Amino acid sequence: MDRQIIRRYLSKANVNARSDHEIDNFGTIIKCYKLASKIAKFLRSKGFDAKEIFTNFNYRNFDIKGILIPFPDISLKYLAASSGVGSFGWSGVIGLKNFGTAFLLGGLTTSAELQPTKPIPDEENFCDKCKICVNVCAFRMFDKNEEIQVNLGDKTFSYSKRNDVLRCEIVCGGYSGLDKTKEWSTWSPARYEFPKNEKETINTLSKAFRFKPNFLVDGEDGGFKTKTYLKDPDVNQFMIENPKVWRLIKSLKLSCGNCQLVCRGNHKETLENYNMLKNSGVVVRQKNGKTKILRPDKIHKADNLHIPQKKTFKEIIAGILIKRALTQKKNS
Repeated sequence: MDRQIIRRYLSKANVNARSDHEIDNFGTIIKCYKLASKIAKFLRSKGFDAKEIFTNFNYRNFDIKGILIPFPDISLKYLAASSGVGSFGWSGVIGLKNFGTAFLLGGLTTSAELQPTKPIPDEENFCDKCKICVNVCAFRMFDKNEEIQVNLGDKTFSYSKRNDVLRCEIVCGGYSGLDKTKEWSTWSPARYEFPKNEKETINTLSKAFRFKPNFLVDGEDGGFKTKTYLKDPDVNQFMIENPKVWRLIKSLKLSCGNCQLVCRGNHKETLENYNMLKNSGVVVRQKNGKTKILRPDKIHKADNLHIPQKKTFKEIIAGILIKRALTQKKNS
């Protein structure tokens, strides 16, 4: 992805910084898919079975539990780590030395017997465990001390333990944007108190899911233009075959992604990104319904709570069902 656009996004440089990043992000996802599609076609022309994988949004189990705690058909980041495309950082995001984590992955499956490549040696890992990624998650999904281990082939990989993936669902999903410190926010004007434990996280998400925050800052041009990509035959064919994915992309508005965007694979530059985020201010919904960026020197004057839209009966029922499903999943 474009790292200068990312810096404008992290610093909330202007009202279109969010939409510029959204266009770049989704456009890069499309590029990944098109590249994978071309390679798959080439392999099929040589007589092998081959199928491209969509980079994001395509998950197993499209039910309530599957959407909220989704699993991809194939984990591209696990494949990337085991094949030496990149290494795991503390956040679990794949990165490269002297570049960081601001890139997306594409992939395909094939019956062709290709020569396997080895993982990147531990001494070449880009991550210096500065753990800045921990502090850019407003609801602190990543644990600062504990690690989890994953065995891929004959190698063991490790990265930060997740305190609760639902914290990411709330923040990256845009249902709440204010950081734990209350000094900065994501691009979401929605507000819920920082959950102190698992039960509070479930309660928060079940309440938050009733609302669909309007992320667009007053004056913003609107973000990703899906119609542009409908003209691409490869993308169009995928969307015809996967209508749920296409509906999700059209409705999605990016407001976070900080854990992937902050790291530059260089401690000094990563710290610069973090300071940009910390000093970016907050996005708030005003009483007149308009959303705006408030800089740090103005935050104390703001009504820093999201004014939710009126709840419909359907949204209330959805919140109840989600809470029930999540509670059952945790108990099992």
